[in-house]
Amino acid sequence: MRRILKARLHTLQNSVEKFWRDEDTERLKDRIGWFREEIDQWVERAEGRDFTMAANYIRKVREKLLTFAKAALKDEYVPYTNNKEEREFRENAYRTKRIGGSWSEDGLHNVSLCQLISRLDEKLFKKIKEVYLGETGTLNYSVSLAGG
Repeated sequence: MRRILKARLHTLQNSVEKFWRDEDTERLKDRIGWFREEIDQWVERAEGRDFTMAANYIRKVREKLLTFAKAALKDEYVPYTNNKEEREFRENAYRTKRIGGSWSEDGLHNVSLCQLISRLDEKLFKKIKEVYLGETGTLNYSVSLAGG
């Protein structure tokens, strides 16, 4: 079941990559419709094999799986996965909580923006690094301790 789901997602990823090359909107719309049908069939098969929790989860997040494809139709780039960013945020949160601190809203926004720019626009990130990070290449930030 997992292999089938991964294959469908890879097909959709490939369709979005083709869309960025040839901008064939109708073909991508057709592929999105195909993906929805395939997911519905997958959910039925999963329920038939007593994978009820997996079926319910995929049914619930079906449209979220399409986010990057629907964004492409609007000429917006959204990566198909955010695993790298999530891992970095988990590490930042762990280090902050370990010393009993918490992120300010502005601090969290700035760090996330910096991480996003570093992934999407290398030239812009180099400029930001020159201006804000200085020659040492480290981001200086402070963490306020809880209750302090």
